[in-house]
Amino acid sequence: MVEGQNPNQKEEGNMSIVLKNLDKDGPRELRVKTWGLVPQTVCIGPFEISLEDFLIAADYVLTSTALEPHDLRLLFVKYVREMKEVDDSRRSEKRLEASTHLGIFFFEKKLLRIAEIAAELSGGRLHLATGDEDAQPFLALDGKRLGADINIYRLMATTHPSGQLARLTSFLSDIILPLKNELPHSYRKASEALRALGESICPDHLLGKWQALFENRR
Repeated sequence: MVEGQNPNQKEEGNMSIVLKNLDKDGPRELRVKTWGLVPQTVCIGPFEISLEDFLIAADYVLTSTALEPHDLRLLFVKYVREMKEVDDSRRSEKRLEASTHLGIFFFEKKLLRIAEIAAELSGGRLHLATGDEDAQPFLALDGKRLGADINIYRLMATTHPSGQLARLTSFLSDIILPLKNELPHSYRKASEALRALGESICPDHLLGKWQALFENRR
């Protein structure tokens, strides 16, 4: 029996997701699973709650505190708003579908924040620029572009950690490394943030290689 499953439910659960690299004082990973019978339930680790209570909790998280700059909740609301109802190819049912995995949206947001950290410490030499009103932001040093548009690194990524690490490596070489001699303070703080981001998603067998990229460039 799946951990947290109601023994009275006979329908198989949907595919689960595993949240990894959680808070260092908590579990290292947590499995989240849904069950489709009415009343629908959500299993979070060993705990089972109704779908209604889960959504009430989500509403509380979204609305109970003031928004901060670059708040991920705004991105999440936009993500949900753009979902569409589609046919489920596995079953003769409907489901909600998003155009892109939520983790990839968050991935781009974190890269933008790293670029902003570098700009904030540059004394005005770095700034996030766009070619025109509808263009995507990119980082510019003394008016000259560094690397690709920030969203390109998200679009090139995948939901798999190895794909994300490949894009982080490109971001490091295209955007962060050129700052090393020109703006060492920006370079140091941005590279620390990028290293931490990589470590948060890095599988154990790739962690040493990721960390070595920064050890070799001090």
